Amino acid sequence: MRFLGLDLTGVVPDAKTMWAFREELEENHLMARLLARFDECLRGLGVELKSGQIIDASFVTVPKQRNTREENEIIKEGAVPIEWGKNPHKRAQKDIDAHWTKKNNESFYGYKDHVNVDQDTS
Repeated sequence: MRFLGLDLTGVVPDAKTMWAFREELEENHLMARLLARFDECLRGLGVELKSGQIIDASFVTVPKQRNTREENEIIKEGAVPIEWGKNPHKRAQKDIDAHWTKKNNESFYGYKDHVNVDQDTS
């Protein structure tokens, strides 16, 4: 809807109407020309299309850290709290590279993992 500039209150053709229009384009051998022109417009905007493309982004969660405010401030500065250095077992249990993020009002602690594969990737 955003791509076509439509909103929820706008008049939108139903699926049957769209199907009939598509069939008419096919019968008059216009579909290939229409899609070629559409592709040309997208390329003019710098959009590159690839066939067989899959894009996925997911969260890899890790155990939540129970740090004090002071420890979090030290971590944000790129350092490790001194107390953690005294106890190697405690340091081994801490993940200072993970971050909090929100999606659909749900909080996640961990990492974002992005995968992009297309037909030409071997």
